[in-house]
Amino acid sequence: MTSIIIIKNTSRKDIEKSVLDMANIYADTEFVYPVEIYRSTLSGNTFFIKFPNIPDFDRFSYFVNYLEFPINIENYHPKVFGIWKLQEKINGVDFEIGETIGLYLSKKDDEHDNVYMVNSKSKVYKYAFYNEVFDVDIIEYHYNEIVKPIGSLELYKKVSPSKELIDKVTKPWWKFW
Repeated sequence: MTSIIIIKNTSRKDIEKSVLDMANIYADTEFVYPVEIYRSTLSGNTFFIKFPNIPDFDRFSYFVNYLEFPINIENYHPKVFGIWKLQEKINGVDFEIGETIGLYLSKKDDEHDNVYMVNSKSKVYKYAFYNEVFDVDIIEYHYNEIVKPIGSLELYKKVSPSKELIDKVTKPWWKFW
């Protein structure tokens, strides 16, 4: 399990829209070609997002954040967690390469542009999207609440950016037909 996003308390319609919107926003990256949506066989309103083209840590953090706060979905209140296996050091963070960490968004953070990271030793950092890291003393979610056996999954859908966006991203500016 290298990188996976867990989304709880959502519907099929909302998960499809939020993942498609995310893929459209990041259509200029290879990470969203495709995005795989899996459904838990144990809970119909829990979904797992996998990336065959594994994103870097920054983009993965953005994806976790976006899927918690997508644009244009009313009355949407999911709980989103990320599971990430560190492939390189994160500046200011005392986690080891190869270590698996949990990511979440704090209920107490009203800035909406931060993710929180926790490891198996309950060390927590706030990762701000402007590349700052802060040591945090309060643990809202323990590692074992986020990183736990997933159970049985079934592929629900593969999502890629909309065809119109792909054409805009890949077509040279001078080809207007």
